[in-house]
Amino acid sequence: LKEMSNRWTNIDPYFEEISSLFTTNSTTEQLLSEATPTLISMLRATMTNGAFIILSDHPDSPNKHEAIYFRDYDPYLNDGLNKDLTCLIGPANVCHEMDISFDSQWRTSFIRGEGNGAFYEKPASKSTLSTNASLLGYWSKPFKLTENDVDIITYTVPLFDANEKFRGVLGIEVALSSFIDYLPGPDLLSRDSISYLIGYKQNDHTKMTPLITNGALQNRILYSDT
Repeated sequence: LKEMSNRWTNIDPYFEEISSLFTTNSTTEQLLSEATPTLISMLRATMTNGAFIILSDHPDSPNKHEAIYFRDYDPYLNDGLNKDLTCLIGPANVCHEMDISFDSQWRTSFIRGEGNGAFYEKPASKSTLSTNASLLGYWSKPFKLTENDVDIITYTVPLFDANEKFRGVLGIEVALSSFIDYLPGPDLLSRDSISYLIGYKQNDHTKMTPLITNGALQNRILYSDT
């Protein structure tokens, strides 16, 4: 997908702006408030379903993270007033400042648990390898942020401050259902087109689990030739 390489992952300019906001004098809420306009600009430019900053571990709990996370259920509709956005995670005051409604699943911080943590843990674990965040980008497998959430895929990079210290992750979200819009069956055959399939190989590398299908292929397990 051209969107995946040319638009969805094109977050470097916003990374630099957000990185520069980390100062010793800022509180977490001030930082997230100051970063919000840039984060919204990133969400608009990438035309994804979500954009977020998740900060490193909370001092009181290793699995609790201060964060700001905005979601756009229809990125093709933009009213210019942020009325189309919802605040999924973040301080209430920050969401009020931007006049963004609270999502039905809104919470003040991100609680990392089994099944929803890889999109933070993977780039965080590689943050010592390089301070060039674009080299450490991570595409997640589909997951739910919370139990009742929609299936999403995320792209995240480690977030460093101006002193190259790891401070969290920056990323975007694409709803799994949105991929269908980018997979028109007629692109394969002009007539009686079959389908598209996006999948991943299991640990034994002998079979592929479909994630998204569009067309005749439905709920099948494909086996590789190797």
